[in-house]
Amino acid sequence: MIGTHDSLTYLKSNFFNELFSFVWRCQKKTLDEQYAENVRFFDIRITLKNKHWTFCHDKATLKDFSFLSIDNLCKYFSEKYPDAYFRIILERGNEKVKKSFIDEITGLEHIYPALIWYGIKKPWTTLWFDENIIKEIKEYNCCLFNWHVDKSFFHNIRHLNLGQTIKRYAEKNNPKITKKMISSKHILHLFDYV
Repeated sequence: MIGTHDSLTYLKSNFFNELFSFVWRCQKKTLDEQYAENVRFFDIRITLKNKHWTFCHDKATLKDFSFLSIDNLCKYFSEKYPDAYFRIILERGNEKVKKSFIDEITGLEHIYPALIWYGIKKPWTTLWFDENIIKEIKEYNCCLFNWHVDKSFFHNIRHLNLGQTIKRYAEKNNPKITKKMISSKHILHLFDYV
């Protein structure tokens, strides 16, 4: 199965975040274009802003697309892409936002079978602490492409080689999508830039 990592990052953010989009943008194609490329797994990252569930990636809040409830978001994805699966991750939020997320999403996997994974993102600062994900994906082994580069991200920063970010490397060096990847029943091939 083909999936996209941070599937909605083709959307624009504010001016400041757009200046640094080479660090956080993972997709250029719209959801419909990704779907046309045989993507059948969407990675949805959200936060709560002005009482709407809004798409984001790390600190970049994405524009022009939000939902009043997670139920409405699930309904949208299930109806628009009926043979695709999706996961929803709370990308950021305080304890009140986390509680709202848990309250709203718990049990929705029984209503929307396409919702096969949900959880709360661990901040980089808490990677060594035990923060459990609410529901883990069990059905697929995941193969995330091109999260390695010839030189590390920090090496490139030290040498002012900002053009060689992980995202740009993935955009240029992804493997070709094959029929075997598309038809795979137990491996999720997760791409930046399909």
